[in-house]
Amino acid sequence: MQPKSQAQEIRQSMKTISNPEVYEDEERGTEYYQSQDKQYTDHVKAELEQVISHLEQAITYRYKNSHLMLNNGNKAGTGELESLKDNLQKIHAVWDESTEIYGM
Repeated sequence: MQPKSQAQEIRQSMKTISNPEVYEDEERGTEYYQSQDKQYTDHVKAELEQVISHLEQAITYRYKNSHLMLNNGNKAGTGELESLKDNLQKIHAVWDESTEIYGM
């Protein structure tokens, strides 16, 4: 038995990830595919919420310990982290509208 080429391994992993039999079955109807799409986008939204939460924790940690992070007496700032959090919250605020299905 010959070892798999890198391309074969990638194809196999993509088949596993994408679950191709779902996309080949046209008898399931549009409701099924819309439901699958909703599950995927809801999952990503939940992950985005976790990222925002983790970023808030990182901001709090840096704020509380900023005086310990630099040796020259300066404090580590949280401004850029706050800006990132604000951008993620803006994305989250329009998530449902942005992920709606529309015809092309």
